[in-house]
Amino acid sequence: MMLSRLPFAFASLLTGFICQGNAAISVASTVLVLARELPSANSATSGLQGYGIPYDVVLVPQSGVTLPPLSSSGTEGSYGGIVVMSEVAYRYDSGWASALTTAQWQTLYEYQAAFGARMVRLDAFPAPEFGTSCSRFSGSVVAVRANCPITGVSAASQEGGCCNTSVEQLVSISNSASFPTANIKT
Repeated sequence: MMLSRLPFAFASLLTGFICQGNAAISVASTVLVLARELPSANSATSGLQGYGIPYDVVLVPQSGVTLPPLSSSGTEGSYGGIVVMSEVAYRYDSGWASALTTAQWQTLYEYQAAFGARMVRLDAFPAPEFGTSCSRFSGSVVAVRANCPITGVSAASQEGGCCNTSVEQLVSISNSASFPTANIKT
């Protein structure tokens, strides 16, 4: 994604007021940014700064962190959007994993559902939870690998496909018809 397009993605995150049942729910226009370190957070916040959109940055160390209060009541949400950089993932002895716990991810998902907030995950690795998976190309056949990427996989098995650590995997979109609300210009 080109950095010049990021402000449009962030602008679409913000939600003012929504109605759920009979109760009016208000959501602040502040964006919560979860990142491992400041340079990564700055990638998310530079577009927000340019448009004067308020944000809070939470740096998530490898040991984890307590999430900030996402709401002050059942009808007042603290964040209109959530940006997660690089899944706040670190390499542990067992492999790569998010420093957020499963319970914390569930809390974020429940907040989204309750308050209509949007979450954007930037620099996230393809995974089934996003409707994507890693693939390895062999001629005209695409084989989906369950254990993508890298750890414990020989370089020979990664030739010509995703996940080779020495090859940058570029993505381009030449037809944006499948993404009409994404404001992508091709």
